[in-house]
Amino acid sequence: MSGEWGPEEWVFEARGVRDALVAVGEFLPECLSGELEDCGTSAGDHRGVWLAMLKAWAQFMIEANHGAPEAERLGGRLYRKVLGDGRRHFRL
Repeated sequence: MSGEWGPEEWVFEARGVRDALVAVGEFLPECLSGELEDCGTSAGDHRGVWLAMLKAWAQFMIEANHGAPEAERLGGRLYRKVLGDGRRHFRL
């Protein structure tokens, strides 16, 4: 999936994940390569950390807003189905 990505693709993907977090209220610094607060960490590392944050945020919101039985259905069974579908699609 990302084996042939160059630096531009990593930055593009990282920005997309950051934008998703900003859309749900997480405000993150503009610290990718070439941005105002460039921290020196790779775009790939940023993307991974931000994806983990997005996953945790989504699970928290499911639990907080839907209660235990619905949280298990949405955050458990449905999540595992979508994850399995994605793994099969990308042959992971």
